[in-house]
Amino acid sequence: MKLFRSKSRNRIYRNDLKRLDSRQRMKFRSQRQTRFLAIGLCVVAAVGVLGWGVWLGMKSGVRRMFSENPAYQITDIAVENAGEFMKPAQVLDIIRVRRGQNLLALDLTEMRRELELRSIVEKAELWRELPGKLMIRVTERVPLANISGGAKGAVYQIDRHGVIMDLSSFQKHSPELAKRLGALPDITGANIAELKIGRATTSPEVFQALELIQKLDHMDFGSSLEVTSIDVSRRGMLVVSTSDQATVKIGLSELDRQLQRLALIFNDARQRSERIVAADLTVKQDIPVKTALIQAPRS
Repeated sequence: MKLFRSKSRNRIYRNDLKRLDSRQRMKFRSQRQTRFLAIGLCVVAAVGVLGWGVWLGMKSGVRRMFSENPAYQITDIAVENAGEFMKPAQVLDIIRVRRGQNLLALDLTEMRRELELRSIVEKAELWRELPGKLMIRVTERVPLANISGGAKGAVYQIDRHGVIMDLSSFQKHSPELAKRLGALPDITGANIAELKIGRATTSPEVFQALELIQKLDHMDFGSSLEVTSIDVSRRGMLVVSTSDQATVKIGLSELDRQLQRLALIFNDARQRSERIVAADLTVKQDIPVKTALIQAPRS
């Protein structure tokens, strides 16, 4: 009986030792994993610091070799502009560049964007000619007409692509330029909300007016047909006024056909020593035309 109890106690003791040994092993394993993790983090941090130092060193070396190298200082700036509005000094003021700056340190993409934000600039190109020359080429928009929303509204300019421009600052410094812009045809009655500087209009009437102006420049009416204004306020129709006080209504479709009929009407009136007072080309047949005799100049 005593022997049985002793064996039972020994078995319990051995089980306790096994549990204790298992806990020790788990503790040791946990400590070892923590140590490995700490070593790994230290290695990663050391590599990161070393990489950062190498990158800073390379960056500094590249900067000293190129963007801070006095051999690449700008010694010459050439501005090519086929237009007539922007002077070279104005171009350089916009992009804030001058001789003596480092050519390789310039952000040409940002400088191009700055130029093309100006409504008068259609396209800008910039490139380097090492070691010290900066080339700039500017393509200006060509104003085709003046455009306004009404008699008292602000007057802007518009090119053949329908892009709105504000050239008032250029006119202030050049009376000759102001005179030339004043001689352009006027597009009136446009939607004020669409007249956004630097953006193209979406009005079909305005685009038809632009196309009309361009086509009239290449047509022969037997005599001068000078358009002074085009009213685009009526939906689907243009009301054209000429320098000899004629009023012509033109629709938005079949523009070439309408202009051919207009040429016939003008030539016929000229042969009869008459001038056109009014004509409605939106009517497809039996066009209503009002004429008046041309008065001879008084001696």
